[in-house]
Amino acid sequence: TQMMLSSDKEKYAVGETAKVRLPKATQGRVLMSLETGSKIIKTGWLDVSADQRDLEIPITDEMAPNVYVSLMLLLPHQERKADAPIRIYGVIPLIVEDPKTKLNPHLDVAEKVRPESEFVVKVSEKDQRAMTYTLAVVDEGLLGLTDFHVPDAHQYFFKREALGVRTWDLFDLVVGAYGASLERVLSIGGSDAAVDADRKRRERRFPPIVKFVGAFQLKAGEIREHKIKLPPYMGAVRVMLVAADTATKTPAYGKVETTVKVTQPVVAYATLPRVLGPGEEVNLPVNVFVSEADIKTVDVSVDANEIFTIVEGKTQLSFTEPGDAIAILKLKVNDRIGKGHVKVVASAGEESATQEIYIDSRTPNLPAVVSESKLLAPGETWESPLAANGMFGTNQASVEVSSLPPLNLDKRLQYLIAYPHGCIEQTTSSVFPQLRLNKLMDLDKKQKQDIDKNIKAGIRRLSGFQTATGGFSYWPGESYVNDWGSTYAGHFLLEAKRAGYAVPDTLLMNWINYQRSAARISDGRDYYYYESVQAYRLYTLALANSAEMSAMNRLREELNNDDERFENYRATSRWLLALAYQQVGLKDVAAELMTKAGVNVPAYDDWGYTYGSDLRDRAILLSAMMQTQAASEATWQMAEQVAKGLSSEYWYSTQSLAWALMAMSDFAEQNADSKNPMRIAIKEEGETEWKDLSTSSTMLKQTINTPKISVRNDSDKNLRVLVSNRGIPANMYEQPKAEGLNIKVSFMSMDNKPLDISKLQQGTDFIAEVTVGADFQYLRREKLEDLSLTAVVPSGWQIRNERLEGSQLPKGIDYMDIRDDRVMAYFSLWRDYYWYYRYSDRNQTSVTVRLILNASYAGKFYLPGWQTSAMYNETLQAGSSGTWVEVVAK
Repeated sequence: TQMMLSSDKEKYAVGETAKVRLPKATQGRVLMSLETGSKIIKTGWLDVSADQRDLEIPITDEMAPNVYVSLMLLLPHQERKADAPIRIYGVIPLIVEDPKTKLNPHLDVAEKVRPESEFVVKVSEKDQRAMTYTLAVVDEGLLGLTDFHVPDAHQYFFKREALGVRTWDLFDLVVGAYGASLERVLSIGGSDAAVDADRKRRERRFPPIVKFVGAFQLKAGEIREHKIKLPPYMGAVRVMLVAADTATKTPAYGKVETTVKVTQPVVAYATLPRVLGPGEEVNLPVNVFVSEADIKTVDVSVDANEIFTIVEGKTQLSFTEPGDAIAILKLKVNDRIGKGHVKVVASAGEESATQEIYIDSRTPNLPAVVSESKLLAPGETWESPLAANGMFGTNQASVEVSSLPPLNLDKRLQYLIAYPHGCIEQTTSSVFPQLRLNKLMDLDKKQKQDIDKNIKAGIRRLSGFQTATGGFSYWPGESYVNDWGSTYAGHFLLEAKRAGYAVPDTLLMNWINYQRSAARISDGRDYYYYESVQAYRLYTLALANSAEMSAMNRLREELNNDDERFENYRATSRWLLALAYQQVGLKDVAAELMTKAGVNVPAYDDWGYTYGSDLRDRAILLSAMMQTQAASEATWQMAEQVAKGLSSEYWYSTQSLAWALMAMSDFAEQNADSKNPMRIAIKEEGETEWKDLSTSSTMLKQTINTPKISVRNDSDKNLRVLVSNRGIPANMYEQPKAEGLNIKVSFMSMDNKPLDISKLQQGTDFIAEVTVGADFQYLRREKLEDLSLTAVVPSGWQIRNERLEGSQLPKGIDYMDIRDDRVMAYFSLWRDYYWYYRYSDRNQTSVTVRLILNASYAGKFYLPGWQTSAMYNETLQAGSSGTWVEVVAK
């Protein structure tokens, strides 16, 4: 039933005549239909003689970008041979190009331009047509990362269309006709698929150049000029133009691009490590290229901002002929952190080249907060004795006033935000309290903007944890759902959406579906952990208006069954389940559960599957008391206990701090007293006038310039004042420590021989082997979960990321995060009976990580002590000693 057709050309222009060749056949009648992706242009019957082979079809503009020629040949019925069909059918696409739909923009620009100077781009249209256009100038190195080319709007708007007309006939039903059906003919047509460009990965450390200008109107026959100035830069830029003309009946599109080399007779290229640290010294190699024979000497110098001290800042290079040479300058990093700026200048007479490098000065040390507090009676004045803490430029001071014990908010909140590890629980903990900070204290415009940015970033990051089932894994990319962490993350997403943030519907709905499915399973897993996990899950489902009443009632019955083994652990489950019943309106059941649970919070000897602590559970209890009971003295007492925990110097996990801050925020909102606000006056050192402050909340926090401050209580009630100063200490010469954990660090050559790292030749490859173990007998435990290892390398060393080469995680490691200057690994340790529950090995009492490093940059650098700790109990920790290392230039 098929008729094989062919055309005389691959493409046709409007106005040409296409010839469609028929197969050799006897005479008959042809039904010809010209069809596009959406309509029939023309149909008609043609009589074909036995010796006729070609059909001529005039090409018109309505056939662009392509037309399908559909032919149906009916053979004379009376002359039909045995088993031959009465009808044969064929279709062929004709590609049509309409010159009116194509613009031909032209760029007139120099092939070579100089940096830090203006160059002119002339824009015109070859056929003198009018158009609207945009112009972009982009670094070729940046475009090369993704093999980017200027967008082709014409190809997009005039791409080949699929056949949009379907055809039926009844010839198969003619008596005596051959029973072949049109549906057996293979489908003909289809749109053009975009060709995926090969992804090219090229590391280019040139500063990117991105300039976008437009849109501009070009009149018919006009030539427009644009002056563009480049910053200090060497390399090549691409000038790209995209044009359109949609004012006419037939829209037209066009594009053009050209590459411009950015160079001059003297070119300088300097390199530095990705990061540096306080006290470090580094060689600054400057590669100078000379392209003209009359340049014999080049002066090279460097200038830097306050982050650096210039040790050797000038030198001179000599040239006998065009070529290149390397000048070595030296810098030392001051005891400061921040954004360093280095400017290198190479000059020869009137010719000069400059390069600017921005580099971070960072320290592996975490911020340290010192504070002083005082209970002030009405009318009393207090002068803070606190001094600035930490390196210059890292000091941030604040004063906190509260009618409760001070919360030490600066220390606790900054710990959450700056926490270096990024599992599901800690990612959620860093942003969850920020949703409610406005309830706890008055926020200025910048604080609101920072919080808004942090919460949006947290929502985006959480999407990377979601598994195919809808739950959330502990680390990104895992398939195993961490039930407590999953509920915790979903709780945050619910509250964020309620606060007006855009949470993707699919992210939230998939999580709700997982929660509902998991809530219906009651297998008693994890013993008492199951009850608290299930109670929290049911509470969040109630918050999502998807309450599982049958599961709630089932858990309520389980919690009412007295079991002395788990009774101490059931209070948290009852409080959370009470919140679930309160949310669905069953207040009497919520009150019954609260009464059964009581207000005693058991002490923790293990953070367990829910990452809990007595402070976390007190915060849950405080939330439950505020939602299920009227304000009472018991609620105030519980709030004071939570505030006392926050104000103490005791270390708490991220989850404990997040829950405590959230509970205190809700308490502050509930107990705000607009009739009797807190009133204080502050006076900073060097000032003569007092600054009055007041708030109706239970807490006031104010940023100050110096911790040397005087505070006066102008209220009629006692107020607790806390002055804190946060700063980052200079390099600490860490000493080895082992508290429940132990760590061993060995360095060796690539052939596994011991290696002295105090002085390495530049370019040396070597291995660092880190082994972490636990003293189970001393700890009297059989398992340690959620352990972390942090290995920060000196600035002059580089890490070889073997995972980019396809290697697997080291044995026993659950997740590994490899960054520019550090490696962070996460794992668990166990022995004996615990193996059967989750792990395949009976024992894993230690893990070993091997890192391949390279001594890349010459200079003197600090190697911090490498640390391991339990993320939810930092009393279990170990660390190696810190030391200075040197990389010697070749």
